[in-house]
Amino acid sequence: MKKLAPLATLVTDDHLTGLETWFELPNDPGRPAPPRWKMVVVTWIGVFPLLGLLQWQIAPRLGNIALLPRVMVIALVVVATMTYLVMPRLTILLRRWLYPA
Repeated sequence: MKKLAPLATLVTDDHLTGLETWFELPNDPGRPAPPRWKMVVVTWIGVFPLLGLLQWQIAPRLGNIALLPRVMVIALVVVATMTYLVMPRLTILLRRWLYPA
């Protein structure tokens, strides 16, 4: 039982928020997600500059498009960029803070 105890704590479904996959380390799958407040901080670190850049570069070019389609385009770009580019890099960069020993 003692040998199996670490395996039982690898995956948990308690209080899942949906953002846990953004915080999975490539070399350590199944590790429990960091505390929610740390996920909020790291997500904000990724979203804030990305939204600023999009508002500065993309939003003016979409000025002729109605509000709803414009927001849909920006949201799509933010979600895709966060999922495939920003969060994997931030999670690796901040892994010592997110997952202290």
